[in-house]
Amino acid sequence: MKLHPQTRKKVLLVEGVTVEGQKVYRFADAADLPETRRMFFSDFYRDMQNGLNPEELANYMDAIVQAASVHDFGKVVQLSQMVKDISLNCRSTDSLYRMASLFYFTLEEDISDYDFTIAEEKIKAFKQVPASDFFLPHLLKHLDMYQSSSLEVIQRSLKVSEAKAMAYRELYLRLTGGREPGTAMRKNSSG
Repeated sequence: MKLHPQTRKKVLLVEGVTVEGQKVYRFADAADLPETRRMFFSDFYRDMQNGLNPEELANYMDAIVQAASVHDFGKVVQLSQMVKDISLNCRSTDSLYRMASLFYFTLEEDISDYDFTIAEEKIKAFKQVPASDFFLPHLLKHLDMYQSSSLEVIQRSLKVSEAKAMAYRELYLRLTGGREPGTAMRKNSSG
């Protein structure tokens, strides 16, 4: 077993995944994840459960308020129902990949913080690996909401969520005249 050079905690190699030619690791004990990364994990986990990140939710709420201010109650109802269904029934796959970018790292990476540029590179690499080989089995076993489900059920659920989210995004764009509902990335914590 190998030790992380910064934390001196045990790490395990993630087979079959590299980022720009570098091997990818995870902590043997998920509790060894540094505090800054755990804070971001909480945000991404919430986004995944809600189906929307805070910026997207705020944009939906702004669109609802705007529609109400011009007495377009049909649009208010549509947007409200979309937010409700997304928050109850959709899971954000992008948020799952962001969580993976926290859990999985190269040994050259500064593990004490979360670098969004490096995270994007990792996410690109993770998306190249078949989900059933790496992403879902390793990451989702840490998430309570999926522990009792089979891999096939989880994959089917995520595909349905993605399809719904895409349909709602298109409807949102039509209802708001093409204004984007938001983006999933936040500013880097260190600058």
